[in-house]
Amino acid sequence: MPIDDKSSNIPLAEVLRAANGLVAAKLIEDWAYLLLKAFPVQFLAASGLTEEAVREAERIEFEGVPAKIFRAEHIVAIAASVGRQKDKARIEQLLQQAELDRTYLEDLIQRYKLTLPTS
Repeated sequence: MPIDDKSSNIPLAEVLRAANGLVAAKLIEDWAYLLLKAFPVQFLAASGLTEEAVREAERIEFEGVPAKIFRAEHIVAIAASVGRQKDKARIEQLLQQAELDRTYLEDLIQRYKLTLPTS
């Protein structure tokens, strides 16, 4: 998902530099995040599903700073694995608004033995 909202007050380039600095200092191995119209950055511990999400994240550049962004399918699967009410709402929103590869999502759901909420 492209980052195109430079009108935000969030110093995104600084956040990306700081995250890259954590990797350079070997404090973390890798990272990726989701940002939609100035929605706050969220960092997750990477293991299993989230590790795959980081590994397959889209590589982008924002104001000259390299970054990686989770695929929307991984966001849906991660939210399904957590299962809180706000995660169910996030799933519904992404299923309605994001351009998802439904075959890829179904594969994730099956491999990680997850279920999507029903409306």
